[in-house]
Formats: sequence, structure tokens, C-alpha cells
Amino acid sequence: MTTTLTSTLSKPKPRFSSPGLERGLLLFPLPVLLLIFYVLPFLGVVGWSFSLPTPGIEQYQRIATDPAIHDMLWRTLRLCLTVSCLALLIGYLLAYCWVFSPPFWQRVVEICIFIPFWISVLVRAFG
Repeated sequence: MTTTLTSTLSKPKPRFSSPGLERGLLLFPLPVLLLIFYVLPFLGVVGWSFSLPTPGIEQYQRIATDPAIHDMLWRTLRLCLTVSCLALLIGYLLAYCWVFSPPFWQRVVEICIFIPFWISVLVRAFG
């Protein structure tokens, strides 16, 4: 009685009956960790916003009615929109130059794009 190598090395029987169940069990820790490390602290901060320094919604009423806070929020929004539009414009101009320039200038633009990333890595490594 001879047995072949392939018959002795056959696939082991799966422990679970469906691959969906196995995948679900592998993904189960992710929502649990998100709940523990993100949702619970967030709910704690929301609770503090209604209870500290005094219980109630006075903080939110002040945000809704204080003109100084409104001015600060509008300045912040205007600054965010300005910086986003400028970054978008500069990014499109760099991409255009990178794609449609001669090879020499493509390399110059590429180096100008990548040098800030390299500097960041060097500062973190040797700082």
C-alpha cells in the first residue's frame, strides 16, 4: 500500500463553514477598538461641554450670540478658503509644469516638490 505525497498533504478542513463568518470574526475587533478609543472619549468631551464650568448650555448660547466669536469664526473661514484656493492654484500650476515642460524642467519641478518631504524626514530623524 503506497500513498502519494499529494494525498498526505491535502488541504486541512476549514474550521468555519462560511468565509463570510471568518472575515466577520477577523473584522470584529476594529469597531470595538474604534468605540473604545474614539467614541467613548468623544462622548466624554461632549458631556464636559454641557457640565463644565457650570451645568447647562451657557457655553453654546455664548457662541451663538457673542459677536467677537462670530468675527473670529468668519476670519478663520475666510483664511481657510483663501489658503485652500491658493494651494489648489499652485498645485495645478506645478502639475501643469511637471507634465508639459521639457525633461530638464520636469526634473527641476520634481525636485522642488520632493525636497520638502525629504527635509521633513531628515528633521524627524536627526532632530
